[in-house]
Amino acid sequence: MTRSLTRSPRTTFARTDIATPSAGLFRIAEKGKSREEATFVRVEHGGFEVTYATPWRLGAEDWQVFVVICALAGLDGKLMNSESSGDQLQLWDKFLADGLAAKGDSLRIRTTGYAVTRELGKAKGGTAYKELAGSLERLASVTQTFKKGNKSASGSRLISYAFDEDSGEIAIGLSHHMAKAILGESAQHVRISLVEMRSLDNQAAVLLQAIFSARIRPGAFAKYHLDTLAGYIYGKAKVSPATLRKRRQRIKEALYGMAEWTTWQITVDPNSVATVHRISRAQLEEWEKAREIDLLAELPSDCEIEE
Repeated sequence: MTRSLTRSPRTTFARTDIATPSAGLFRIAEKGKSREEATFVRVEHGGFEVTYATPWRLGAEDWQVFVVICALAGLDGKLMNSESSGDQLQLWDKFLADGLAAKGDSLRIRTTGYAVTRELGKAKGGTAYKELAGSLERLASVTQTFKKGNKSASGSRLISYAFDEDSGEIAIGLSHHMAKAILGESAQHVRISLVEMRSLDNQAAVLLQAIFSARIRPGAFAKYHLDTLAGYIYGKAKVSPATLRKRRQRIKEALYGMAEWTTWQITVDPNSVATVHRISRAQLEEWEKAREIDLLAELPSDCEIEE
């Protein structure tokens, strides 16, 4: 259930908006099925109708790349806007922003495939970099729009990116809306523990950690039927009873794995109802520090440790 690290990450957590982790945009990408599956998700949040649209099916690995980018932007991000020039303007133009998103600042980072895969807890190499390139392409296709009543208030691509072939770096932009959450300027934002996320080696568990982080306040609890959780991470299309039973079992295994390897306290009753308790922010931060110390002790002696 857990992943062994080969390199020391820099990031402990990421901030995102509340809607994106829990809207149903990211779902299990089942083996053998094409990723070219149009996704359209609409949720209500903060008095706005928030819509996500993309020609792709985004999976757990895409969520992980997105949240790592948010974490790196929280550490190293620099502001840019419609008045930026040069490479920054190219990133900005790719947002296709309108309304409020076109008037405010967004965030940009310059990073490398090596740095991003390190934060993901993955080994460096060609396969990891190829998977990263695929995730960036899918994430850059996502349009997020905000509507109040019949009036569109704001909209843009979730991210933009460009590879610098000369330096080998990746320039990545994060939308105005996401930048506000990352910088803590939004009225509401979500703290996602990357220490927890890197402890999970299961698509369902990764997505459930994101959903619970967005939906359950620190120190509180919530109850979910396994079928409800299946709808969140697989989609709401009807499936056969046999498929639904398999999904329930996979979700139950993911929940038990989360309870074993992270801070989430989870039980599942005979009626397939999961009770999910979230510990306090102070308790989580204490656990993160202890977990990072343990992981450092487990790293190979020749591991590169980031300061």
